Amino acid sequence: MLSRFFSPGTPKGFLTKAQVLAGETLINKALRSFSSQTAKLRTHNMEQTVDISPREFFSSLETNKRAEYAPVSPVAIRGRRFLPGSEDPGLPEFLFGPSSKTDSVLMLTPSPVGLAAAEAMDFGIDDWASACRQVIDELLPEHGAILFSGIPGLSTPVDLTLFLRGTGYNLTEPGTQALNYVKAMRARSMVSTTLTDLVRTASDEPNEYTIEPHSEFHTVSLPHKLFLLGQECPSGPGGEWPVVSLRRVLSQLRPEVREKFERLGVTYRVFYENAERSLRNYTTWQKNIASTKEEVEDYLRVKGYQWEWRADDSLEYWKTFPAVVPHPKSGEMCWFNQIQAHHKTFYKAHPQFTDMSLDSDRWPVHVTYGDGTEIETEVLEHLRQLTYGNAVAVRPLPGSLLVVDNYLAMHGRFGFAPEDKRQVAVGLAYE
Repeated sequence: MLSRFFSPGTPKGFLTKAQVLAGETLINKALRSFSSQTAKLRTHNMEQTVDISPREFFSSLETNKRAEYAPVSPVAIRGRRFLPGSEDPGLPEFLFGPSSKTDSVLMLTPSPVGLAAAEAMDFGIDDWASACRQVIDELLPEHGAILFSGIPGLSTPVDLTLFLRGTGYNLTEPGTQALNYVKAMRARSMVSTTLTDLVRTASDEPNEYTIEPHSEFHTVSLPHKLFLLGQECPSGPGGEWPVVSLRRVLSQLRPEVREKFERLGVTYRVFYENAERSLRNYTTWQKNIASTKEEVEDYLRVKGYQWEWRADDSLEYWKTFPAVVPHPKSGEMCWFNQIQAHHKTFYKAHPQFTDMSLDSDRWPVHVTYGDGTEIETEVLEHLRQLTYGNAVAVRPLPGSLLVVDNYLAMHGRFGFAPEDKRQVAVGLAYE
C-alpha cells in the first residue's frame, strides 16, 4: 500500500512530474538498488522528506476492480463434467471469487504515484520486475499468491520472458544445464507449447477439461515460484484460475492421512507413448523430453528416475518423493505434492481418456504410496474436498500476472466453452 510520497500544495497530495524529475537521480539510485530499507529522499523542490520504497509503487486493487476478477457466475464444482472426481457428493457445489477478507490471493496494482514516478524515470519492464521482486519477496510468503494487475508493458510471452529475467530469480531448471535439448518445462506430463526459452503456454488441453488444482512438481524439478500471465480470457463463464491455500489444506488434513503419507512417501509414475506408434495422439517421449532414447536416458539419469522401455518403445519412469517437506526459504512444513493431480483419476475425466479402463497400465500418470500400494478412494476424496474447500476462483484477465509460491498455493484451470478462447503463458523460478 502507498504510504508517503507527496509535496505540500500539489493537487491531491501528489508530486508533479517536474518535482519527480528534479529528484530523479536520487530516486533512481535508491529504487534501482531496491534495498530493504525505505529510501529517504529530499530535493530542492520538496519541502518535506519523501519516504519511498518499491512496495509503494503498488496499492491494493480497489473493490470495483477486484470484482472484475471474480467469476462471471459461481463456478460449478460438484457434478461438473470433465472435472476429476466431480461425482463426489462431498465436494462443494460452487466456488466463488476472492473476497476482500481473504488472504489467499493478494491483489495489487501500480499506484498513481508509482506510475508517475515510473514514467518520470522511464521505467522498462526490467525495472517493474525489480520492483515486483521486492514486493514478492516480502509479501508472497504470507499470502501464497499475488495477483498484479496492470503492470505497464506486460502483455505477451516475450514481455513475460523479459520480466522474468528482470526479477533476478534463478530461472534454470536444476540439473539440466548440460542438457541443451531440454526446453523450459518441456517434460510436463500434459500438453503445452514452447513460446520462448523461459515461457510456455500454461496448457493446450481441451477447453472443456478442468485441470484440477495442483503444484508444479517433479516433471519440472520442484520450482519455487510460478508466474502466470493472462493474455486472453473467455468472454463467458469458465477458464478461471482456482487458487488454493496449502496452509489451510495441511491444517485440515486428517492426522492419519498425513501420517501414512509421511511414513511411506509417494511414488509418481509417468507414461509416454512412442510417437511412431501412439495410440491416442497425446504426449510422447519424443515431444516432451527428447528425440532420441539416449537423450531421454541422460535426462532420466540426471533426474534420478528409474525407467523401463516397453516392447513397443513406449516409456514409463518413476520416482518416490515425500508428501510433506520444509519450505525452501522459511523451513515451514508444507503439504507439497501432486497426489490427486497425478493419480490416473485425474485423466479419467479427460475427453481423450473417458473410455479407458482404470485397470489399464497406459495412463499418462499415476501415483501410489511409496511402497507401491494404491491410495484409497476415500483418501483421494478427502484431498479433493480439502482442495476445493480452500479455493477461490480468479479470472485470467489480459495483462494480469498471478505469482504463486508453489509450496504454499495450488493453481489450475477450470474448463470453458469449446468455442471460447483463453491464453495464459507461464514461467518458473527456482531456489
